[in-house]
Amino acid sequence: MKRNGAQILAKLEHLFRGGHETFLHQGTNERWRDVLTEADLALYEKHAHSALSLGLFDWLRNGRRVAGDPVSMPD
Repeated sequence: MKRNGAQILAKLEHLFRGGHETFLHQGTNERWRDVLTEADLALYEKHAHSALSLGLFDWLRNGRRVAGDPVSMPD
């Protein structure tokens, strides 16, 4: 992903200091597990459920392969 970051984030590259090189760090899944506490995760779940539609929450949690393309979601 980092190797193709310039293409993946082409429209957003200017939003991140250092562009995709700093935004896309190591590409290791679930790196947050060593950083976030159970209380952090519970707070995230609470806020995500209240701020996002069910479809977008599913996409954020499971990704496009499971939840589908967020652009085409009805909610």
